[in-house]
Amino acid sequence: MLDITSVNGLDREIDRIKREKIGQRFHLVNASMAPVTQWANQLSQEFQPHFDAVRSLKAMADRTRPTVLVVDDDDDFQCKMLGKILEAENYHLVFAAGGVEALSILHKIRPDLILMDAMMPGMDGMETTRRLKAIPQFANVPVVMATGKSVGNVVTDSLKAGAIDFVVKPFDREILIGKVARALCTTIKS
Repeated sequence: MLDITSVNGLDREIDRIKREKIGQRFHLVNASMAPVTQWANQLSQEFQPHFDAVRSLKAMADRTRPTVLVVDDDDDFQCKMLGKILEAENYHLVFAAGGVEALSILHKIRPDLILMDAMMPGMDGMETTRRLKAIPQFANVPVVMATGKSVGNVVTDSLKAGAIDFVVKPFDREILIGKVARALCTTIKS
């Protein structure tokens, strides 16, 4: 039984318990963990070259992610859905809300692929595609036209303007991914 008569006495007793009882247990746990800690440190050192190689490969992959310029005046929901689909496939996406903005963005970046909305106010997708194909450094950038209508004249006009393929909205995930991948493979081969 403890007989503590003052606050200072209580503080001294708490310090004694910490030192004698709790401190001893911490030292025992620490001593029993020493072999595990040593093993973990040794394992980490052995695998360090592999970790470094993986980090290096990831950095290289991030630098070589294909850039897709998405030109679409649709609502944010449509762009967010498109973003989720393509970013999950490790594409870097840049968005433009229309043809004029897309041509302006081309002064800053050179995309690997352009996913172009066919029907936009102002400058539509066909006119935007014709203009960018007239610029020598962008003439070989593939354009996949996105349209809400699959009527023949939209498809024909898109191909005449310089698009290499088209995809119908709303996007079917697998078709979109396949067409983007094929368009990028065509670029790599040429």
